[in-house]
Amino acid sequence: MIVALAAIVGTWFVALAPIVAGLFLLAPPIGIYKHDETPVVRTGVRLDASALDDQPDHTLRFRLTLVNPGAVAADNFRIRLLVPHTLVPAQAANRLLGPILIGAMGQNWFVDTAYDATAITFRAGQSDTISCPPGGRLDLADLNLPVQARPFDITLEYQVSGGSAAPALDRLRLRAID
Repeated sequence: MIVALAAIVGTWFVALAPIVAGLFLLAPPIGIYKHDETPVVRTGVRLDASALDDQPDHTLRFRLTLVNPGAVAADNFRIRLLVPHTLVPAQAANRLLGPILIGAMGQNWFVDTAYDATAITFRAGQSDTISCPPGGRLDLADLNLPVQARPFDITLEYQVSGGSAAPALDRLRLRAID
């Protein structure tokens, strides 16, 4: 192709083409093509649950708390907690989430049921001011488990991702008050 263009434009193009191509390929990025390669500082967060007193309908209640042991504030993150249907049937999933202490249902909190589990998702979006300070704790909501979920030692799986929170898969251990 260079030889064909040289026949049309002139022989000086053969000598100039590799230099122009090299400038385009090896030149440093400028303007809008320049991007920051600085890594994002992330913090490791985890969920904690503390048992609350039983409700009059014998529902087990747990307070879900976000713990941030790191030196960076956790914001713009997502938490997805899975509750198996063997523990809470699908028809009871609408009462699974008790009082919400931070955020709003449909904006920050979502409850989805699937074939074998119910997923509770919490999103601390960019437009919200939801943030967990460095070395702090943030009470999120209450988790209600029905009376048929009466084992005193329950383990649920959850996922943390996005924002300044380091991605993690972990387990949340729930222990009811005897």
